Amino acid sequence: MVYTPEKILSLLPLLDEQIADNLENENLDFKECPTEARLRDLAKEMAVCLGNSSGGTVVFGVKERVRGCDKAIVGLDFAPDLEALNATLYDSIDPKLPVQFEWLMHGGRRLLLMHVHPSMPPYTTTSGKGWMRFGKDCKPLTGSLLRQLREKAGLSDPTAKILPIDNPIKAISQAAVEILRREMKSIGSPADLLACDDTDLCGKLGFLKEGRLTMAGLLVAGRDEMIAEHAPNHEWKYSRLRTDTDYETPPVSGRDCILVALDKIMLLLGQQNPMTTVPSGLFHAEFPQYPTIALREALLNAFAHRDYTIPGMVFIRHYRDRFEINSPGGFTGGVTPENILHHAPVTRNRYLVETVLLATRLVNRQNLGVPRIFRALLEEGKEPPAFDEIGQTVRVTFPGQKADQPFKVLLSFLTEKQGAYLDVDDLLLLHFFRRRHEANWNDIREAYPYDDRRLREKLASLETRLLMLEHSGTGRGAVYRLSRRASAILNEGVAYDMTRRLDREAIKVRILSLLKDRPLRNADIRNFTDLGRQQVYRIMKELESDNLIYQEGHGQTALWHLKQSLSKQ
Repeated sequence: MVYTPEKILSLLPLLDEQIADNLENENLDFKECPTEARLRDLAKEMAVCLGNSSGGTVVFGVKERVRGCDKAIVGLDFAPDLEALNATLYDSIDPKLPVQFEWLMHGGRRLLLMHVHPSMPPYTTTSGKGWMRFGKDCKPLTGSLLRQLREKAGLSDPTAKILPIDNPIKAISQAAVEILRREMKSIGSPADLLACDDTDLCGKLGFLKEGRLTMAGLLVAGRDEMIAEHAPNHEWKYSRLRTDTDYETPPVSGRDCILVALDKIMLLLGQQNPMTTVPSGLFHAEFPQYPTIALREALLNAFAHRDYTIPGMVFIRHYRDRFEINSPGGFTGGVTPENILHHAPVTRNRYLVETVLLATRLVNRQNLGVPRIFRALLEEGKEPPAFDEIGQTVRVTFPGQKADQPFKVLLSFLTEKQGAYLDVDDLLLLHFFRRRHEANWNDIREAYPYDDRRLREKLASLETRLLMLEHSGTGRGAVYRLSRRASAILNEGVAYDMTRRLDREAIKVRILSLLKDRPLRNADIRNFTDLGRQQVYRIMKELESDNLIYQEGHGQTALWHLKQSLSKQ
């Protein structure tokens, strides 16, 4: 994605409030170029870096870590020959990479925009150097990153492989076909597709290619013994554990195809997924500890996105207080635990996901799997899962939780009585304030790393449109809390009153009063004021500058003391 000159011009005034580095992302970078030689080197490196991602724009002539438009926007003092610069990049990057340059004037200063339009990654310089964009950083193109690029481009997809099996239909599991027909019927697949015989159905769903069975078809619906022979890395294991080393029951494992494995694992989970009964008027709703739709989506993701080229099985570990799914193969295509909810769809096994599973409608092209997992948990007032990358394994952890009835009442009020639509981001923020009651901008930003503009829009919507939040202060010093209306619905009026912010002078008086009795740590002050770390720091520094208190020690164990002249009063 490249940025238009108009978009760049709309961003530049923001440099009065923040540094350019904060505006950078996967598709946008700012660079200062004092010399033409430096411009050539940077242009080549950034072109390769963005070319190995999804493209983007580099703005030359802006300092990355200086605040203020006048200081940050320095422009270029020289006028390079753009045709010659383009020719230099054309000759020094392999394969050839489409790059476009254009000038942009701002306040009498001349900026140079470079737009990168990738088409055939991976790219390197002709001397063999390469970089790849991750977030707003360019990292050296190592072997593992090169592999990710090839997977992203579909150049190394083992699931598209045609298998040397003479009679492909005999390699298909009848149990899997029955499950497939049942699933397709339940989601309303076309009648003419359901009427096909097994051979035609497998062909139309992409299991077969040119009449031969593909690895994807075998993984989705193949017989165990054929999978053991042709896809030996496909295996799963379910363990019910008391501790990390003690089993509740003997583990269950197998080489079943994905359709059969999902059925077996969900059956095992159903036997160990306790229900919580929640009264609602004349009815009593039941909610499993782990929402079925969330577990199914997570399991399907584990099989669909694992790395089938490396040994290892999909491990499902079911503890008394949590549920873990471990899948071989790390994240790919720039996906991280932090951005997985909002990242564009990326798949390692393109043929399996985009042809076979998409045709069976077990997955969707819109990348709704992860949001669906989050929504299923958040709608019951439960913590969303934690995603971790440990070596070459992705682990998803679901905490064991009961449904939060007051939170469900709040959501019901918003959706049914107010007619509001809540997306996953709204649910995340409401759940955050359900737990925290009050938080400053930095706390919210740390918990939910949206871009600042999106986060402000979400907070404003929850405050002005839904009346669920209120705030005091401005800018990054603003503090947000649940509104009285939200707290009343949650039956937490008392908690609401206790978390109201004391005014600044009242807080100072309270601190000085407590210091007469004993010294205090920063953590003590945060606990009784319900203020954030930075807010407490500023207040204590003000009291120190007024010569009322002093500090002994460093770090978390440091103590604040009242000056002796005051302690005697």
